[in-house]
Amino acid sequence: MIIPTSVIQAQDKTIDGIRLRYSTVLSQDQFLIEDYEITKYNTKINTEYTGSFAGTQKFPIAIIFPESLMSSWLFRQAYFDFSIGDEINNIPPLPDQSISSQLDAAFNNSRTTIYLRQKSGTRDYLKENFLPKYFSSSQLSTLPENWAITHDLKRSALALGYMWGFFIPLGEMHRFLKAGLGFGLGLVDNNIKINFCDSYDVAVKTEKDSQDKEKLANSHEGKCNNPNNLESVAYKEVVISAGVTFTLWERISKDSIWTFISIDIAQINSLYKDDKLKTLDGKYGRFTTGLTGSDVITYTYRF
Repeated sequence: MIIPTSVIQAQDKTIDGIRLRYSTVLSQDQFLIEDYEITKYNTKINTEYTGSFAGTQKFPIAIIFPESLMSSWLFRQAYFDFSIGDEINNIPPLPDQSISSQLDAAFNNSRTTIYLRQKSGTRDYLKENFLPKYFSSSQLSTLPENWAITHDLKRSALALGYMWGFFIPLGEMHRFLKAGLGFGLGLVDNNIKINFCDSYDVAVKTEKDSQDKEKLANSHEGKCNNPNNLESVAYKEVVISAGVTFTLWERISKDSIWTFISIDIAQINSLYKDDKLKTLDGKYGRFTTGLTGSDVITYTYRF
């Protein structure tokens, strides 16, 4: 569940109104070791779609807080995003060749499976500095050809901060291209399993288009084949968060607010260090979390 960027103003109202919305939220997670990207979310793999929008559908009702204007075209606001009890499995490796191009090639050649693995340079680094913690020299010399690393995640996250922004006013009621940027605090509660896979298999799915022709589906099933749990880590931490908001069109009257096409993003970068995730050359693994809320259309009844 996620509440999108909200606007808080210390004036005569604490709550501005109740919002009805058709919205989605997409969770974006990544595992890195310094500059080496090990796993990374991808909207083509294990992603739920709500209509044509990537992500799960948000609760259709939200509380909205009043806005604080600094001029006729400048505003300030607090952002507050949270996601509770997410469970995301088989987050895919980041390969040399883009996942989209691999799926396209498989579709054009009538293949039903592709295999994802880390970039060549990342694989070499892992084999020299991370995997020797878990495998003997003889085991490392006989690893499967398409071995890969993935991770599973159970996570709750919260981002709270303050942002400033601008919009293009048209008359007293209409605003266009409203955008804001801010910073604050993020709280994450992560339970993570890092798995070694003999291979990471993606089942290529197809569907019919409007002309009854076969096309690639929006999302495909990725799975760690014969998973071997390398590490399990659990931690809570408070870190710096960043918030971004963008709204294409907004109409505000005394009694209501209409918006069309809004995007709210909260980014939380972990600083957590654990010797379990320390490599032989002294680098540490870390995790990042992103929450992107997309509102197609919303209506707010103002108190």
